[in-house]
Amino acid sequence: MLASEILDQQRNARENVLVIFSDMHQQTRELDLEFPSMVPSFDRIERKRTKFEVSSLSDVHIRVLGVDDSGKSMPYWQSLREFWIEYFRASGAVFESYTVLRGPVQITVTTESGQ
Repeated sequence: MLASEILDQQRNARENVLVIFSDMHQQTRELDLEFPSMVPSFDRIERKRTKFEVSSLSDVHIRVLGVDDSGKSMPYWQSLREFWIEYFRASGAVFESYTVLRGPVQITVTTESGQ
């Protein structure tokens, strides 16, 4: 939600990129993705929860790095990935990557002149 507000203030002709370094194991009262053995689909959570809000990230390019499984199973990691892909698409974002890698990210920003 904070990223949404910040990026809303900075929207102009340039591309907005949000790089997230996280394990993506959200754990709050409204949304707990840390403890289930498999993460439910976004659609299933969305229908069940009334307090769970989707940020407005329209046209923001999303890159998620450093998503390790922290001892979880591969099916858990894949279900977590699918949840976040669905979430970011629902937010209007352009989902670009979701990886365990933490290396440098090349960010290419084009201006109105194409440079």
